[in-house]
Formats: sequence, C-alpha cells, structure tokens
Amino acid sequence: FRNASGLPDPEQITTARDLTLLGRAIQDRFPRYYRYFSIRSFNYGGESIRNHNRLLGAVHGVDGIKTGFTRASGFNLVTNVRTEDRHILAVVLGGRTGGQRDAHMRQLIARYLPRAFAGVRTAPRFAEASQPDPAKATAAAAPRPRLRAEPGSSAPIRPTPVRTVMIGKLSGIPEQPKHEETASALAYSTFAAVGAMPLQQLQPMQATPVTPQFAPTPQPIAVVPPPPPAPAPVRAAAASPRETIPAATPVTRGGWLIQIGAFPEERQAREVIESAREHAARVLANAEPFTEKTRKGATDLFRARFAGFDEGGARRACDALKRNDFPCVAMRN
Repeated sequence: FRNASGLPDPEQITTARDLTLLGRAIQDRFPRYYRYFSIRSFNYGGESIRNHNRLLGAVHGVDGIKTGFTRASGFNLVTNVRTEDRHILAVVLGGRTGGQRDAHMRQLIARYLPRAFAGVRTAPRFAEASQPDPAKATAAAAPRPRLRAEPGSSAPIRPTPVRTVMIGKLSGIPEQPKHEETASALAYSTFAAVGAMPLQQLQPMQATPVTPQFAPTPQPIAVVPPPPPAPAPVRAAAASPRETIPAATPVTRGGWLIQIGAFPEERQAREVIESAREHAARVLANAEPFTEKTRKGATDLFRARFAGFDEGGARRACDALKRNDFPCVAMRN
C-alpha cells in the first residue's frame, strides 16, 4: 500500500488475501465503527446518499464491507456474511462491470457459506502491538519543529517535500483478463474454516505473509479443499421466475436494442443479463434479453443484449443501467 485512500498509484499492489486480512482486522479492532458499513443510505445537505454495495438487503447475512473501482483493477468488492451460526468473508477483484462483480459474489456466497464450519471461530484474532518502549515514547513525545509559521509570524515557511506524479494511462498495466478464473475472484473463510475438518488437519496457504505496520505478522488463513456439498441451506432473497434467455443464435430483431457487454463465455453474458434485470427492473420489464455470438479476430465473444425498444426507451434504459455501474450502448438494430 502506498496510500490509505485507495486512489491509483503505480506502485500500489494488493491481493484478495490482503483484503481478507483487512476485513477481519476492522471487525476485531473497531467493532464500534464496523456497523457503519451496513447503513444503506443517509441524508446529507437535503440529498439522500445511497450505499454503493448492492448486496446489502438483497442477500441474507450481508452486512458490508466495501466496493471499489479503478481502471487498472476493475470492479472490486469485499463482502462479510454473518448468519446464525456461520461467518465468512469473500473478495472479488477484477470485475468487468459492477453487475458482473455482484453476480460473481453471489455465487461465492452460495457456494462457500454452507461449507463454512458451524461452530466456534477457527481464524485467530489479530494480536495487538506490544507496549511501546518508555524511552522511545518519551522521545516521541518531545516537541517537533513546526513545519509552518504561526499566523502573523515573520518566520520563513519551511518547504514541504512532495512527490509529483503523472495522471493518465499507466504503461505496463496488463490487459483485462479474458477468462473469469484469471480475474482474482477468490473467497476465503476467515472467521470460520471452509468445511468441518479438524483444525489440526488444515494446511496454511502457500503465500508470502503480509506484515502490517501496526501489528505483528498475523497467523496465515487456513484454507482446505472443498468437502462434498453440505446440506445446510443458504437463505437469500427469493428470485422471481424469469423467462429463459434465448441462446446465442442469429435472430432478426427490429427497432432499437442495447448492449451491456461482450464476454468469452455465454454463461458470463447470461449472468450479467440477470444482474442487469435485478438492478434496472423497471426499464427492462418489457425488454427481450438475449445473447448473440460474434467473432473478433480468432476469439469468439458472446454479446449480452436487450431488444424491443424504441429510441427513447433504449436511451432511458442505458441511462438507468449506467447509474448502476453497467456499461451500455444503445443502437438501432
């Protein structure tokens, strides 16, 4: 980490494992403030500000934590799920759209929450930093020279060194992954181990440990191969019945249509379509969802589209989808 704001920096690199450590630490160290992540909206200056986390209130047990986006990293999400007897924390990095990221997180929760160990917590709590050395504490308490002069003083203002960086397209950034499995979409069970195997059988992750500046190195997260499907159900918002999305076959459609992405697998295009219908149900109520296969160079792509609009309806649908982090293009068919 090079800053605490999350703003882009060419030297700033993180991983899904880093973010699970942060997600655990903020709950252990700052429980009084963690509740703010579950607030769905608040009013400020006469305007209602909505939480960007669309899974709050939509997936049972979700109480945070944080969305994020930069051009280099894509759409990201750290999610905490807590039910009556199970608790996991999952991370998705590198989403192509906000809707695709949310759909992938729903899949991770549905897959791993039933496999989380139902019982006492298995991930160790973070150790607090040791008490500071009294001599060092005394030195730290000594007054430091002022960097700025007091108002009205004739003392010269000391310059503060700063680093100037160029804001623009960064060289060396790899292209967007072409397959979902390379997009760093990972799930870790942090407050409960995945599965119900005895703790002594768990093997630590083969990863370079991250040493926080504020505490000793935490113990590694234990991850085990997924056991056979567990019978424990996952409570989630009931999905309303939907018509089948037509397969990617050439069909002539008139009027206007919208496109919300093109993907290397048809399954991905269908997932984004379903997510778009959840987030913009009103403007897509009478639209016809479909996928369409095309070829770009030597690569097959599947377009995610909706048909059945006039020009105004297509543009209104795109406006609504863009407000929900979906890329959208309106076109005459």
